[in-house]
Amino acid sequence: MKKFLLLFATYIILFFLLLEIPYIVEIFPLENFTTNLAVEATKISINLIGIEAKVSGVSFKLDNAIMMVDPDCNGLKAVILFIAVILAYPSSLKVKLVWILGSIIFLQFINIVRITFLAWTLRYHFDNFDFIHDFISPIFVISIALFMFYKYVDIANKSLEK
Repeated sequence: MKKFLLLFATYIILFFLLLEIPYIVEIFPLENFTTNLAVEATKISINLIGIEAKVSGVSFKLDNAIMMVDPDCNGLKAVILFIAVILAYPSSLKVKLVWILGSIIFLQFINIVRITFLAWTLRYHFDNFDFIHDFISPIFVISIALFMFYKYVDIANKSLEK
C-alpha cells in the first residue's frame, strides 16, 4: 500500500507539473486541446438531444443562457488521476495499456455526458443548475471513477495471477 501511494503521488506531481511547464504547454497544449475537444463533442450531443447551441470559443450560447467549459471542466484532471492510479497499481503491461487507452476514451465520454446534462439543466431547469453542477455532477463522475478503480484492481490482480 505504501508503494502504491508513493507511486501515485509521484505520478500526480509529475503529470501536473508537465501541465504547468510553459515550454511543454507551448509545444503540446493538452489542456486547450482537451477543452476544445470537449466543447466540439458536447455541441454534437447537445444538438442530438434537441437543444440548439451555438459555440463561441469554449462557450455554448443556449436560448436562455451562456455556458462556458472551463479548463477545470474538460475532464483532463480526472483522466490524469486515473492514469496515475493505473500506473501506480501493479498489473501486467498489457492491462495497463488497455486501461489507460480505455479510461481516456471512457472518462472523456462521461465528461461529455456530464456537460450535456448540465446544458440540459441550464436550458430547462435553470434554477437547479448550481446544485446539479456543484453536487450531483461531481458525485456522478466520482462514482463512475470509483467503480472503474474497483474493476481495474480486480482485473489487475487477475493479470498478475497468470
